[in-house]
Amino acid sequence: VVNISSGDRAYSDAPKSPTVGASGFLFDARGYVVTSQHALAAFKSYRVRLADDREFVAKLIGSHRASDVAVLKIGEGEEELPAASLGDSALLQTGEWIVALGNPCAEFEPTVSVGVVSTKGRPVALKDRSYDNLLQTDAAITAANAGGPVVNLNGEVVGLCTSVYGASPDTAGAGFAVPIEDVHTVVDEMVRNGRGHRAYLGISVDDVSEEDAHLLNLRTRSGALIRGVLPGGPAAKSGLQRHDVIVSFAGQPVRSAEGLMRLARQQRLGSDLSTRFVRDGRQVTTQMRVEERD
Repeated sequence: VVNISSGDRAYSDAPKSPTVGASGFLFDARGYVVTSQHALAAFKSYRVRLADDREFVAKLIGSHRASDVAVLKIGEGEEELPAASLGDSALLQTGEWIVALGNPCAEFEPTVSVGVVSTKGRPVALKDRSYDNLLQTDAAITAANAGGPVVNLNGEVVGLCTSVYGASPDTAGAGFAVPIEDVHTVVDEMVRNGRGHRAYLGISVDDVSEEDAHLLNLRTRSGALIRGVLPGGPAAKSGLQRHDVIVSFAGQPVRSAEGLMRLARQQRLGSDLSTRFVRDGRQVTTQMRVEERD
């Protein structure tokens, strides 16, 4: 876990204020630091302090508002830095114990809170942005430690602390984290291109209900049912239509609408991906290109 502050002053000169720092973690040994995009909003330059008290002036590589991920770079590559061990958020189970880490203030050591995975794939709409695939937990995640890691009991990072919802004097609210698989996709794009992306298919999808399965003569309810197709979008160019049911994407089975969106977020822009769908009781295969969402 690292602490991030404004780069125009050292930590020893920073005022003792809960707003002085943001949390983050070393994503890999090359010196890439991951944090929340909104946590950096108050800073124009950046300074990073490691757990061993080494300090670095950091360079902003990129930030992506839609996923709330930002990447900083420290060091010059001469030394290997103590990177976090990354896990697989897709393997998390509801009810599994996790630990949220944060370093919200210059005067405090990293703070640890423990909870369970309340649910996965949670869509959340906040006042200034919306998310469609968050981990929800009852571990204490506050605005001050946004950007810190969420780890499993093996010590592997499985999420990025992002926000808290519904907190009040009478309730702690619900904490949310970006799954590490989504973080990894955005970070890879930022390191390569200096900017993140959000995949765009040009469709609105739903899970297949019992009524849908009956009306469309489907054998199972597995797949993502297309409710609407945007003219000129990737799906429209690939020949997909309303009421088609996507059952495979990028070589992976699709069992739900959320599953399709999760697979789409993991793809590189410009990739032509095999897409199998059911129409009029027949399975059809086409190629769909992942484009960037405006």
